[in-house]
Amino acid sequence: LCPAMLHAAALLCYNSLYAMILLSPYLVLYLKKQTQIKKEAQKWKLDLQFADAIRSLSAALEAGYSVENGLAEAYRDLSVTYGEDELIMIELMALMGEVRNSVPVEKAFAGRAARSGVDDIAGFADVFATAQRTGGCLRLKAVASAACT
Repeated sequence: LCPAMLHAAALLCYNSLYAMILLSPYLVLYLKKQTQIKKEAQKWKLDLQFADAIRSLSAALEAGYSVENGLAEAYRDLSVTYGEDELIMIELMALMGEVRNSVPVEKAFAGRAARSGVDDIAGFADVFATAQRTGGCLRLKAVASAACT
């Protein structure tokens, strides 16, 4: 909408095709900025939703589920709160698909963290991988903190 308005304004105000051509670089800058703003908003939204997913996974682990089954339980739990087309639901579905295809859970988390670009997810993936490698038990508190007893 805005690119069309920019070109219309150039034609109306300056009554010139040249003005429209001269203002075209601003169109490119505008589109890049809007894309960047949209990506940052998605990252922020995913960060908030990930915190809910970790809390749900924590509850499932404390109830005695394995991590793999805890992910499915967290998905069911969050499907009540979020719709199926929300970012976290898509990420959880992809994560569960990777685990079903015999990808180790820690590698699946690391892959999702790298693709999302969210620092909290990356931090959780690192802590989770360390806990899995050292054979420790994993207790999730608040957002992505882990401890062994």
